Amino acid sequence: MSITALLPSFPVVGQNLKRKTISSHFLPPFTRNHLLFQCHPLVPSSNPLPPIFNPSKTNQSKLKPTSQSASKSCSSNQNNNPIEEKTMGEGLFDLERHFAFYGAYHSNPVNVLVHVLFVWPIFYTALVILQFTPTLLDLSVFGLALNYSFVFALIYGLFYASLDRKAGSLAALLCFLCWVGSGFLAQRLGFDIGWKVVLAAQIFCWTAQFIGHGVFEKRAPALLDNLVQALLMAPFFVLLELLQKIFGYEPYPGFQRRVHAKVEADIKAWRDSKLQSKLK
Repeated sequence: MSITALLPSFPVVGQNLKRKTISSHFLPPFTRNHLLFQCHPLVPSSNPLPPIFNPSKTNQSKLKPTSQSASKSCSSNQNNNPIEEKTMGEGLFDLERHFAFYGAYHSNPVNVLVHVLFVWPIFYTALVILQFTPTLLDLSVFGLALNYSFVFALIYGLFYASLDRKAGSLAALLCFLCWVGSGFLAQRLGFDIGWKVVLAAQIFCWTAQFIGHGVFEKRAPALLDNLVQALLMAPFFVLLELLQKIFGYEPYPGFQRRVHAKVEADIKAWRDSKLQSKLK
């Protein structure tokens, strides 16, 4: 028996796909290690592979960005997001906060419909009675005096226009048209009949809204918690609600989703507090 027969041998696959046996005695160290690594991958090799078979860590680091650079890029993308900038209102001009506050008190469809029908008549008849106030300036628009009715409509119109450019401008136009129409109606009716018409309209419209809250919404009106915010937002809430239902309008992308989440959270908190008060 020859000495080479006692040496270990390793099977490899040749070009003809037949398994051959090569004695490791006649192979250089690098080739023996290479064949051992290919044929027996579970067997550790004492000599590391050359760089051509072992990519360097520097090349891999070039392909994968570090966590610090990734975090910086994410933070820069968040800071440059135009949608997030549009959603950030402040104080009195935060449309999202106003709309969520008013929407939490008007989630029932029947109650919302009642407000759609009667909110703007309340605003209009309020302008009618204010047409009988003294004139503030010796100027006239369409033959109408600039009195407290004009100031009332101007405040509402400017406030709505500051909340949203498109829907707010439409609401401001409606406020101006209501002022013009209320002026002509006040001239035709006169004070003796006008105040009676206004009183009857106000009682009817407010009664309908209280019924909507008590019977359908089953929650007190928003004006009992925040009178100024409720009276300011009511006409614009109705208009924006119609624009969303009919045309799918949003002041900015994601507005409806964000408001809906805040409304649901407010309603849940109100129901939890109501349940706790009953248990006490």
